Amino acid sequence: MQTKLDSNLLRQNLSDATINAADSILRNCVHCGFCLATCPTYQLLGSELDSPRGRIYQIKHLMEGATATAITQQHLDRCLGCRNCETTCPSGVQYTKLLESGKRLIESSVRRSWKQQILRSLLRAIIPYRRRNALPIKIGQWLRVPLAAQSYAELPTDYNLPPVINPTKPTIILFRGCVQDGLAPSTNQALKQLLTQLGFDIKQPNKEGCCGALTHHDQGIKKATPFIQQNLEQWRPWLQDKTSRIVVAASGCGLMVKEYHELMQEDPDYLSLAEQASRATADPAELLLPYLDQLKAKEGSPKRITYHPPCTQQHGLKTDGAVEIILRAVGFELLPITDRHLCCGAAGSYAIFQPKIANQLRDNKLQQLEKGEPERIVTANIGCQHHLQQGSELPVVHWVELISIGSSSTPQYLPHF
Repeated sequence: MQTKLDSNLLRQNLSDATINAADSILRNCVHCGFCLATCPTYQLLGSELDSPRGRIYQIKHLMEGATATAITQQHLDRCLGCRNCETTCPSGVQYTKLLESGKRLIESSVRRSWKQQILRSLLRAIIPYRRRNALPIKIGQWLRVPLAAQSYAELPTDYNLPPVINPTKPTIILFRGCVQDGLAPSTNQALKQLLTQLGFDIKQPNKEGCCGALTHHDQGIKKATPFIQQNLEQWRPWLQDKTSRIVVAASGCGLMVKEYHELMQEDPDYLSLAEQASRATADPAELLLPYLDQLKAKEGSPKRITYHPPCTQQHGLKTDGAVEIILRAVGFELLPITDRHLCCGAAGSYAIFQPKIANQLRDNKLQQLEKGEPERIVTANIGCQHHLQQGSELPVVHWVELISIGSSSTPQYLPHF
C-alpha cells in the first residue's frame, strides 16, 4: 500500500517509532481481502468499513492528514481486537498495532459524548483495582447472571496444601489479574492447587495489579505504563532467575503480559525486565502439557463438553489446540463446533461499549456451543466466561476447574506451542 504520511500531524500524537511502525504495516497490506472472511464484525454487519481492510484504509487516510470524524471513530471502535485477521493474513500485517495508532490519533481530535466519557472514566477508575471492583462485581452478579462457580463450590477459599516443592522445577509467579478473583475466584484457586500438587513453588505477590490491558486499549500505552511497571517491580525478585515462569489463568491477561516487551520499547528503565517477563509468561496449558500422565478429570465432572478457545489464546498467544489435547487426554468428550475461530463478543470492555454487536456475536457463538447438547461450556478467559454465561443456562467454567492430579510419573515432553 502506497503511503504519504503527514509527519507533522503524526508527531503531535505519536512517537517516531510508532509512526515508522505504522508506515511499515501500511505498506505490507496488499488489499487481498482474506481478512474479510474471518472478521466477526464484517460477517455480522456486512460493511467494508467494519472490516480490517476497510479500517486500514481509514487509518491510512487519517495518517495522511484526512479530517477525523465521529463516524471514523465508530468504525474503529467496532473492532473487537480479536486478531483473527492477523492469523488469516498471508502478508503478516500487524493490524492490532496499526489499530492502536489509529485510535490514539483519532482520540486527539474527536471528542466523545459526555456519557461515553463518564462511563470510560468510571471503568478505568474501578475495574483495574481489586479493592474498588469487588463490590461492583458482587452487585453486578446479583443483578444479572452469576458465573457458574457454584458448580465447584467445594473448592476452598484458599489452599493450605503440604509443601511438595520439587527443586528441579521452576518457580511459578501466579498472576491473579484484577477481576478474575472477583468474578470466578475458584479458577485461580484450582490452578494454584494443580501447580502446587505438581511440585511447583508458587509465588503470589501481594501488590501486583491489573495487567494494564483495559487502560492500554482505551487510552494507550502511556496511561497503561504505571500498571506494567508496578507488576514488573513485584516480579523482579523472581525474574532474576531465568527459569521462573509467569502463569496466568486468563488468556487475555496472559497475552498482555506476553507483549510487555513490545509495549515498553520506549522505557529503557524497564525494557530489560519487560523482556524477561514476556519470555517467562506461559499459558497454563503450555505448562501442564508435559504432565499429561499425572492429570485426570476431576471426580464428578460432566464428561460431555464444548470448548470455546478465546481469541487471545488462538490468535494472540497462539496456543490453539493445547487445551483440547489436555481435556481429551483426561477423558472428556469435546463436541465439535462450527466457526470455532470466531469471537464470542466479549473482547475485554467491548461488551460494555458495543453491547448490541457483542450480544449478537455471543448468541451466534452459543448456538454453536450448545448445538450438541453439552453438559458444560468450557473456556480459558474470564471475559469470555462471564459474557457467555450471561446468555446461557449451562454452566460456563474455566477448563482448569475440570482437572485434578492423578498418579505421579515422569513428565512427557510434547511439542511447544
